[in-house]
Amino acid sequence: MLDRLPPEIAESICRWLDAKSVVRLSQVSQRWNDIIKRSSAVQYAIELELSGLCNVDNSSFSPASVARLAALMAYRNSWDRFNPKKHAQVTPAALGGNYWELSCNVFATYDSDRGFTFQRIPCALRNIVPERWDLPVFSGDIADFTMDYSQDLLVVLEVGASMCMVVHLLSMKTGQPHSSARLPRLSRDVEKPTATAFSSFQMRIFGSYVGVMADIGADYTEIELMVWEWRNGSLKKHIYSPALTSFAFLDNERIIISTFLEDDYMKTLVPQLQVLEIAGYMNDMDGSLTLCLPSVDRADVHDVEMLIITEPAPSWPVGTIHEAPFVATHDDRLFVVSLQGFEEGEEDEDDLADPTFLLCIPLSVILGFLRSQYGDPCFLWSDWGPPFTRMIRLLRSPEPWSCFVYGSRCVIQISPDECQMLDFKKVYPLSDNRITHDKKIDQNGRLFVEPVLTSGPFSLRKFPIPASNAVMMTEDSILTVSVSFLSPVLPLNEPIFFFSLTKKDVPYSLSSNSVFLDRELLDVGIGVSRTAHGVPCSLPPSFIISSPLVSSLLLKSPSCAAYFLIPMSPNKRRIAVLGSRSVGQLPRHSPALALAYFGPGKSSLIIQFCQNEFVDSYYPTIESTFAKTVNFKNNEYDCDIIDTAGQDEFSLLNSKHAIGVHGYVLVYSVNSRNSFEMIQIIYDKIISFCGVTSVPCVIVGSKTDLVARFLLSFVLSLLNSSHGRRSRQVAITEGQQLADSNHTAFVETSAKENKNVVKVFEDCLEEIEKRVPNNQAEPPANRCLIM
Repeated sequence: MLDRLPPEIAESICRWLDAKSVVRLSQVSQRWNDIIKRSSAVQYAIELELSGLCNVDNSSFSPASVARLAALMAYRNSWDRFNPKKHAQVTPAALGGNYWELSCNVFATYDSDRGFTFQRIPCALRNIVPERWDLPVFSGDIADFTMDYSQDLLVVLEVGASMCMVVHLLSMKTGQPHSSARLPRLSRDVEKPTATAFSSFQMRIFGSYVGVMADIGADYTEIELMVWEWRNGSLKKHIYSPALTSFAFLDNERIIISTFLEDDYMKTLVPQLQVLEIAGYMNDMDGSLTLCLPSVDRADVHDVEMLIITEPAPSWPVGTIHEAPFVATHDDRLFVVSLQGFEEGEEDEDDLADPTFLLCIPLSVILGFLRSQYGDPCFLWSDWGPPFTRMIRLLRSPEPWSCFVYGSRCVIQISPDECQMLDFKKVYPLSDNRITHDKKIDQNGRLFVEPVLTSGPFSLRKFPIPASNAVMMTEDSILTVSVSFLSPVLPLNEPIFFFSLTKKDVPYSLSSNSVFLDRELLDVGIGVSRTAHGVPCSLPPSFIISSPLVSSLLLKSPSCAAYFLIPMSPNKRRIAVLGSRSVGQLPRHSPALALAYFGPGKSSLIIQFCQNEFVDSYYPTIESTFAKTVNFKNNEYDCDIIDTAGQDEFSLLNSKHAIGVHGYVLVYSVNSRNSFEMIQIIYDKIISFCGVTSVPCVIVGSKTDLVARFLLSFVLSLLNSSHGRRSRQVAITEGQQLADSNHTAFVETSAKENKNVVKVFEDCLEEIEKRVPNNQAEPPANRCLIM
């Protein structure tokens, strides 16, 4: 029954299935396997799931699935080949300020003299361009701020002289009250003891909700958490508790909070994660789910800090036109719980000696226990944690201001010049370095009562980075925060960036180049700590933005902002040669494609070009790949040339012959009118398949030697023999007119006489280079693929 379904219906079915189901379906029969492999739409859906991404319907990017698949594959390959030490460049910046924020791909600072400065980090493969703008100085006293670019939302927290806390809902672009907010100012409307001081804040945005958590009093005796539905201004949650340490939004209906349960008799501390319904009672802390973490031994530490770290995908409003073709999915993301114990000791003891652990928990694990629970909603650590989570011991604690988690990934700095990237996505390709074995942590009992065993699976990559003090992560980039006073751009006496944490009032450097520090400069602006331990001190920053998609980004001014599209491979170009196949233009990080009708001489043309020999015998091509380095305009191009089977006009396009193509060579024989008439059909299929208006292309009339050899063609045309087909049936003017009408190059050639063979491929490279923006630098070597 399944094999009788029309290909269009079969493809539609596959697009609605998950990746595992599609793989199973491909094993039903060879027909289903072929349909799945040849459908760019199905392949695109599979790759999205493997990458932890989702498609954006309302995108200005090309709607053609083959174009989106090409961009997605280039995006994944860029992350797979990611080497920040090679790609990163120091970005001099005049972005000093007391407060700063990194959200998604937007970095923002606030200075009481200059106001807000926003810098959007570009991503060429996702069609995101650089953007920089400023807002004037805020009229009140800013205590902290956060933002959501997808909703044009800037949330500013103001604390007045009377200790009244007010949340302002502003537009990121204009600084005016947000047009979607009924109440532009949110404040506490439940009576509680008046706060005498606010020590630190945590602020989060998730869709329609804004949450603020504040430490009240210098001794952190009371923690206040408020959650508003920011569009209508209603207060949904208002909780006071000294046990509360941090919070995050789980989804559109729930929040997750971290608390401690003390056992004075056992002298232990049980960290807990509690899931609360946003629509529940405002002051209720009875969660619908409680997940206990390993017990902490209070005999070894006098204080423990627990933070929840996560970064949800943007919440683009319905109907908004977005540039990117795909974004991180909301279906699953990573929650990292940071646990740091502070041991008894001298005040000047190095904080790096304090034990620090990260517990990585996928959202799907939490939701799974939330849906499956019955009876008591509290789960002991042994009942839920070991098989589904992964605990990691850190040699150095991450700075509380560093955003090192995004989507299903987190990046951990294991030394000043080396990082590890951990990916906890559910579906993954077999090529991933997946770690699934059990691992015991804290066997010496530095923090926990017993050693902690976990076996949650994840993928691991290790890569070098420029020497730095901290590492942060966005959707498309990795940012390293460095201490340096030897800037090649800024004056030597102007510090670039300094961030550190200490229990003392005067911060100190965690870097070896602390000898450059001038302690008098440390008074230039104290930021607001997001935890109860330590105050970050910020000076004008310098960031190294290391992105697989961004070669350089200068944050100093709009005129300095620049980014370069990194090709699919620094050494690669592709050209594909297909017989009567409909193929499409893809980004220039992809192969170029040469197409031909049955028997036009495309194989002979390619062999002559690559091997300098002429093959007179004819064997129908199945598929062959050739490679040749071409020196064109003082650049070396490594060209991969794929010669594929010639087919008729009813043949379906195999998506692998379209994805990643730089340019096209369409070949016909001058002594075959049918092969010439197929060229326009092939070209139209290319345009239709890819949803574009033009492609880099060369139309080639081959076998001109057959016409020249037969000077007595008027005699031979009278003969009823096989030689009759060798007379010219297509005039040069017809070929030129066809090329002109489609805005392509044109050349006639003879593989046997080696006439214009090199010119064919040089013209193809010329057509490709015409599509390159002037501001894109070419690497030393470039590679082409010709099919």
